[in-house]
Amino acid sequence: AIEAARPEPNNKAFLVEAHIVLADAQRVVGNIDAARGALDRAMQIAESIGTKAILAQVFAALAATFHAGPGETSARATELFREAGRLASEAGDAEGAVRWTHLGRMRDAQHSG
Repeated sequence: AIEAARPEPNNKAFLVEAHIVLADAQRVVGNIDAARGALDRAMQIAESIGTKAILAQVFAALAATFHAGPGETSARATELFREAGRLASEAGDAEGAVRWTHLGRMRDAQHSG
């Protein structure tokens, strides 16, 4: 069963997910630069795949990383969450679209209020 669950070595979607997980771990320990590096690689791979659902996941992970950064980069999180929501919606991922659009709106309200 474990062998069946292993991804193909060249499975680009799996590589994107692995870079997102690595970025999350780096973000949690406060290594924002390493997190962004992992997400840059994830974005490159996701763009080569061209699937909106996968791109939405990378944008959401980038938004979370920008949210963890200093003030001016934190403001970028709103745009990234909105883009993640838009891409998820276009991909038919209603749950992701609602979640990421909502996070973008919450961040926007925090900055304006």
